[in-house]
Amino acid sequence: MPNLDGGHYFLTTFVPIRVVPMAGGVGRSYAHRQQLAQKLALIATGRQTAASPEGAWISPFARNTLNHFARFVIIDAPAFNGRVAGDTLVNLVRKVDPLAAQPVDRLGTAFLLFAADIDVPADGSDPLDAYATALWATMRHDLEDVFSHCVGFESVTSAQAFCTYLRRCQV
Repeated sequence: MPNLDGGHYFLTTFVPIRVVPMAGGVGRSYAHRQQLAQKLALIATGRQTAASPEGAWISPFARNTLNHFARFVIIDAPAFNGRVAGDTLVNLVRKVDPLAAQPVDRLGTAFLLFAADIDVPADGSDPLDAYATALWATMRHDLEDVFSHCVGFESVTSAQAFCTYLRRCQV
């Protein structure tokens, strides 16, 4: 899929989630994956249109006018596409056990998928640079809460470093 199409930029990043346990006090530790899931569950999604409930919180993505669509998803495992098909008669002759386990794809760690559909700047500047800079300016605290659970985010302290991080993780 192209990144640029019809005046829109489609950003897709696939970021590994840290597996080192977090200290949680005396005798407690927490996994980054669970902490990240809780952070994502607390990000406001309401009050995005005129029909939204009056008391709903405003999504942090609504503060950035370049967004058309933005989504975070935790991916623990790839989709299972089913067993490898074979010819029943040939397998019978070859004495292939139809109940024998077949290889299944696995991920070494969970990943955070961040996908966004954004406007391309009218001035011709790089869309990812413009978006990362605007996103960092409008929701830095939320981004730090989310991406702090991901590998390699420790060194991100500026909009330019955030853009470099997104580029490194871009699919």
